[in-house]
Amino acid sequence: MLVYANNAVPASFNYPHNAVGDNYDSLGIFQQRYIYYPNVAADMSPSGSAKQFYDQMVAIKGWETMYVPTLCQDVQKSADPEAYVAHYAAAEKICAAVGY
Repeated sequence: MLVYANNAVPASFNYPHNAVGDNYDSLGIFQQRYIYYPNVAADMSPSGSAKQFYDQMVAIKGWETMYVPTLCQDVQKSADPEAYVAHYAAAEKICAAVGY
């Protein structure tokens, strides 16, 4: 697991990290955009990043029945909206393997 700091967000270097990214202002393990998730401490924490994601997810009407890649895009606002589709089949297999 890599936790990315980013030169575009100098405060990210004040937190433990093991890589430096340069994708816009993306931080942490989930590469959450600082513009949408301005809590640097949470961005740089795996559990904080997950909490931010889930808090945004459950605020989306109909999230329970949405196509997962669409839901992820709505939450994360990726510059590459197709990125989640590319990993969806693998994610389904992982979830099935652990009983979800």
